Amino acid sequence: METPIQQCKRLLLALEDLVVQESLLITEGAYDEVVRVIERAAPLVARVVDLAPAADGAARQQAVALIAQRTRNQERLAVQLARTKEDLRETQLSWNRVALIAPAYRGAHAGNISGRLFAQG
Repeated sequence: METPIQQCKRLLLALEDLVVQESLLITEGAYDEVVRVIERAAPLVARVVDLAPAADGAARQQAVALIAQRTRNQERLAVQLARTKEDLRETQLSWNRVALIAPAYRGAHAGNISGRLFAQG
């Protein structure tokens, strides 16, 4: 039978693997997979928290290191989210500009365009 400290150390190793996967997936931009890894880690985190009173110094240090890496991962995700929001904002502004000038171009060629594309030789 596994003791609480043994179980805690085993779960911390599993969490460490998931945090490494999370880091790699963030680097690759595989955000759907990042969500899956976070979801897989949640029950492990909950169990480690339950076992925390039994943890020794080494296990606590490992947990602190994992928390630090997760914090860095979250910061990287926040930066990427901010970039994506800015890209979306710029795209929306571009669409708005196109919507404003498109009627002028449609009106100028309305008599020549029958709704179909054609080539002139």
